[in-house]
Amino acid sequence: MSFTGGLVPEFFSLLQIAVVLIALWMALRFEQRVASLLQVETGRPLSKGIRTITWLSLGSILTLPLFDFVAFARELLEIISPATFGLAQGTVTTTWGNASAPVFDVLSVATTLAIYTTVWLLLWPHLRDRAPSFLASLAPSKVDRRLLTFSAAGLVNLMATSTVVGVVFVQLPLGIGQSRPGAPGLVVGWLLGLLLAAGLAVLYNLRAQQEGSVS
Repeated sequence: MSFTGGLVPEFFSLLQIAVVLIALWMALRFEQRVASLLQVETGRPLSKGIRTITWLSLGSILTLPLFDFVAFARELLEIISPATFGLAQGTVTTTWGNASAPVFDVLSVATTLAIYTTVWLLLWPHLRDRAPSFLASLAPSKVDRRLLTFSAAGLVNLMATSTVVGVVFVQLPLGIGQSRPGAPGLVVGWLLGLLLAAGLAVLYNLRAQQEGSVS
C-alpha cells in the first residue's frame, strides 16, 4: 500500500467527524429560530433539555447530506482507482449475486445522484423565490432553503437506500438464491429495491391525491 493510499482511509474517517461538527454548528441557527417559533406557540420559554434535543435532531438531519457527500466522494475513488487509493477491493456477497466492490459502488453512486437530482428538481423551484409562510421565519435566506432542500434529499436517500440494502441483503430460506448469478443478479436485486421504494412513494402520492379530492 502506498503512502498516499494509506492516508486516504484516515482522511475520510476524520472527514466524517468533521461533517458532524459542521452540521451541529449549522443547526445552531435553525434551533434558535425553532425555539422562537415554539415559544410563541406555547407562550413560555423552552427548557434547556428540549432545546438540546431540538438542536441534536436538527444536526442529525443536516448531517445526512454531508455524510452522503463524503460517501459519494469515497465511492468515486473506489471506482476510479481502488488499488491506488488503498480502498475496498473485495467482493460483495448478496443473495442476488456476487460482484466486485466497484460494481456495488457504481450502483450506490448512481442511486444517490439520481435521488438528489430528483428531489432538487421537484422541491427547489417551490422554495427558490418564495418560501411557504411556515418556512419564512425558519429559513429566510436562499442559503437556508438550499440546506433544507439538501437535507430533504438526504432523508429521501436514507429511506431509499435502506430499502434497497434491505432487499439486496435479504436472508432467504436455505436453498433459495444459492446460484449466485454474479453482477447481473446484484443489479436485478438493486432495481427491485428501488422499485419497492418508488412504489411506496407512489402509494403515498395516490393517498394524498384522494385526501385532497375529498377535502
